[in-house]
Amino acid sequence: MLALSPSGGHRFFAGLHARTTVSPRTLISSIASAHNRTDATASQLQQRACAYVFIGNLPQLSQAYGIDFAMAVSREVRRRLCFSFVRTESTDFAFLRDDCYLLWSNESFPVPVDSSLTSACERLESLLAHVAKRPIVYRGIAALVQLHSDWIDVRPPAEMDSTDVELALWTAQQCAEFEPMELDGWRHRYRSDMDVAVRVADALSRGFLSMSWRPVVGVYGGSTSLYHSLVASAGPVPEESRADAVRDSLYGPCLERLGLARLWDRHAMRKTLAILRQRPALRLGVRLSTQSAHCDHWWTSLFAALQTEPMLASRLVVEFSASGAVCALEAMRKFCSRLQALGCRIAVRNLGCRDGDLAIVHACRPDIAKVDPSFLRRARGGEFGLEGLQEMVSLAGHLATYAVVDGIEREEDMHLALRAGAQWLEGSFLESAKLGRGEAYA
Repeated sequence: MLALSPSGGHRFFAGLHARTTVSPRTLISSIASAHNRTDATASQLQQRACAYVFIGNLPQLSQAYGIDFAMAVSREVRRRLCFSFVRTESTDFAFLRDDCYLLWSNESFPVPVDSSLTSACERLESLLAHVAKRPIVYRGIAALVQLHSDWIDVRPPAEMDSTDVELALWTAQQCAEFEPMELDGWRHRYRSDMDVAVRVADALSRGFLSMSWRPVVGVYGGSTSLYHSLVASAGPVPEESRADAVRDSLYGPCLERLGLARLWDRHAMRKTLAILRQRPALRLGVRLSTQSAHCDHWWTSLFAALQTEPMLASRLVVEFSASGAVCALEAMRKFCSRLQALGCRIAVRNLGCRDGDLAIVHACRPDIAKVDPSFLRRARGGEFGLEGLQEMVSLAGHLATYAVVDGIEREEDMHLALRAGAQWLEGSFLESAKLGRGEAYA
């Protein structure tokens, strides 16, 4: 539950960072072994898979909107879990704290003993998407929750003691303890970002989302495209003008600051895969936030699809921005390596936009590197800027198989990119000139 700090502010318990989760395969195997033993006890025979569900942004919601709103969020998450995934609350569910719940396998949340690892993890992916996709509204305020979940080995609800509870809380606690931000500037920005996130969630739920792709074309052959890169915008109602729509350039940073980037990323990825299935000659790129680069349950269905459909994987390019904030470079390296092992290509855009962006490049080991548009804009000013563009094109060529100059807005830009040694181009001018609007062949 919530606890009062000495200063009088509300604080949530922080757990240790030790990870004691077990995979469904290990747990399911142990269940099967218990059933095969002739001398198994009743508790062993009744062992069930258990998952924790943790609200990662409840402290921030409390600080931004007040304790009453945070408590309403906790109650609503519990209600959604029990309504859709619990048959009998007393035996299938445990409320550990306002931000943490345990959920055991039951008729509404089945994890059979013979389940595959992928099947079991897809159950968690469905749970996360179902509970987190809709905003929670209380007294006119709407907000989205940041959830994460995993499997945990604990005793049944009736047998749990205080040690089991503490273990579960320590396991579920993913981030460092949240320190309240009393500055009005922080609270105002958080609320503004959340308003944008709620509009995006509304657009996704209503199907009022536009997605378009921009060709990455060769300098000597406008009809041949390396692939088509995603450009998207979301609007709250289809009748609104494009200027009133929530553009990806706005909602992307907002979602990242809130830790809710997967709200968009998972939807964009699933829609991209659907289009690739419909058009087998296309190669499409989808932009993901660096926050999403984790091999966890949110991507179970993606990896399963790419594993079973290698031709689909070979036509998918996953893009990350070199300017993105990354807390775990090793997790990002594993995510990109897994995608590449399945046949996908990795692209890094905005190369050179800031100091230190090579860390993301080394983590991703990209197949495609895109020079940040700012270098092309500076090249318009004279030879000094053109030399900078040449150096970045050369660097991109050393870091990846394909070097792309991004930001082509007029014909002059094409000539500058060509002088800098570019082989591939991207930008609004190419789209408006209808270059590369055919299928992507490379």
